[in-house]
Amino acid sequence: MQTSDRARRRKSERKIADACILRVGLNDGMGNIRWVTADLADCSENGIGISLRAPLKPGSTITVRGKLGAHDADVRAEDVTLDDRGRASYTLVTGDGRAPVRLAITGAHQVSNTVIAAAVALIAGMPLADVASALSDLRLVSTRRMDVFDRADGVTVIDDSYNANPASTAAALHALVAIGAGRRRIAVLGYLAELGAHERAGHEEVGALAATLGVDRLIVVGEPAEPIHQGAQSVSGWRGTSVAVPDQDRAIELLRTEVRAGDVVLVKGSRYRTWEVADALRAGAGGAGSAGSSSPAGGAGSAGSSSPAGTVVAS
Repeated sequence: MQTSDRARRRKSERKIADACILRVGLNDGMGNIRWVTADLADCSENGIGISLRAPLKPGSTITVRGKLGAHDADVRAEDVTLDDRGRASYTLVTGDGRAPVRLAITGAHQVSNTVIAAAVALIAGMPLADVASALSDLRLVSTRRMDVFDRADGVTVIDDSYNANPASTAAALHALVAIGAGRRRIAVLGYLAELGAHERAGHEEVGALAATLGVDRLIVVGEPAEPIHQGAQSVSGWRGTSVAVPDQDRAIELLRTEVRAGDVVLVKGSRYRTWEVADALRAGAGGAGSAGSSSPAGGAGSAGSSSPAGTVVAS
C-alpha cells in the first residue's frame, strides 16, 4: 500500500469518538486491493445507506450516509435493531424493493459492512431476496473475530483479539456496551500497532471512548498500550476503574480474581498482544460453545483479514 493511502487511512481513524469509519478493499482480480474510505456520521442512527451513483470499480468513492440522508441512498438499511447479543436486524431497501435481514454476526458496525456488501452483490446482478438471505446466513469462519461465547460460570466473552486499530476497537467497545447492558462490562485492551505519528493520540482516544461509553473495568495490557489507561482516566465523571498491567500473565491473574457471574468481557488488541488472555478465558468456558459463530463460510470480522478475488472487505 502506498504511503499516501496509509496516511489517509490513519487520518480517517482519528474520529472514533463520534464516527464510524468504513474502509472497503476492492480486489481487482489481479491480487491488488485498492482501499477507499468513507465516514459514517453516526453509527447509532436508526438508518444508514450508501450511494452508488456510478459503477463500482477499484478506487471508486463510496458515500455512506447517516439517518438524515438515508432516504435518498440507493442501497440502505432502515429500522435497525440489536438483540441481546449485539446482532443487528434491519430492512434492506433498494429502488427495487425491500427485504428483511437478520444478522448472526455481532456488532452494530456489521450493518454498514453488510449494506456495502449488498450493494456490490446487487450491482453484480444478484436478486434482492437472495442478497438478504445470504447476509442472514453469514457466520464467522475464523476465531478471534467478534466471537461471542458464554462460559459455564455465567461470564460472556467477546473475543475480538485477532487484530485491532482505533476504529475497530471503537466498534468492539460499542458491541461490549450493547451486549453488556445491565451487566458489568470489562474491556481488556492491548497495543494498537502501526499507528505511526498518531500512536499516542489513537491509544488515548480509545481509552477515553471506553470511559465515555461507561465501561466498568478497563485492563490495559503492556507498556506500549498505557496511553489507553491515561485516556480513560482523563474522562471527568467516569465511574469505572482502569489499571495498566505489564503483560498478559498479569491480566489473566486479575481476571481470575475479579471476574464474576454475569460479567461481559471484551478482549481486543493487535495480533498476539491479547491472545493469551482470550485463550485463558476460553479455557474457563467449561465446554460452552461460541454463540452464533460456527462454521458456514462468509463471516465478517475484525480488521486485518485478506480477501479472495471478487470479494469486499469492510472493517
